[in-house]
Amino acid sequence: MFGIPKTSKGKYILFNKKVVQETNLQTWCEWIETEDRIVSKTIHGDYRVSTVFLGLHYGDPFNMIRPIVFETMIFKKEGGTLHYMTRCCTWRQARGMHFRAEKYFKRYLKRLKKEMKCKS
Repeated sequence: MFGIPKTSKGKYILFNKKVVQETNLQTWCEWIETEDRIVSKTIHGDYRVSTVFLGLHYGDPFNMIRPIVFETMIFKKEGGTLHYMTRCCTWRQARGMHFRAEKYFKRYLKRLKKEMKCKS
């Protein structure tokens, strides 16, 4: 595509929790397949809050200075998401993002329980 930097399809790995660009496709593939990419995972009954390292830049292809490579989502056990997804650039941000997702989910559960009481 015209005008997009060649590095826009950047692949990344973690080295001591730091994001490092990996230019060798074979090395990147092996790292992605073998390393633990989970930053944090919490299970609440039928739901799971999950924060992972993606290994690919999911942001603006013109902004490769701070690649967006971490993602937090809330999943329901039998599939699907809770319409919650955030992304960020660093391990530290990812930990904070997971904590905020936990708070969001706990508020969601309280609201859901309140609605269930009102219906009964």
